[in-house]
Amino acid sequence: MISKVKVWGVAVLLVVFLAGPCFASRFGAYENGALKIQDPHHLLVFKEGSATQSRTITVQPERIVRAAWNGRYLELVLEKGGKTHERVYESFDSYQDME
Repeated sequence: MISKVKVWGVAVLLVVFLAGPCFASRFGAYENGALKIQDPHHLLVFKEGSATQSRTITVQPERIVRAAWNGRYLELVLEKGGKTHERVYESFDSYQDME
């Protein structure tokens, strides 16, 4: 007969295994990598620990003023027409503009 401890152990491992990807960064190996504003419309996001492998985030018609990691999110301060606003990226192709 299977003991309750083994059943609970398997259940906990299954939950951790299935829920793990939900908490992982959507930036993958690029999370917390170096950021470089290449020009006012392009931000290079480098793979963590790499000086050569990068991906680009492009914004138009806004201009990038500042970029920084905030936990697993990438926050950009953008300027358009003398006004600034914040854009929060949760992956390379998913973002939300903040007021």
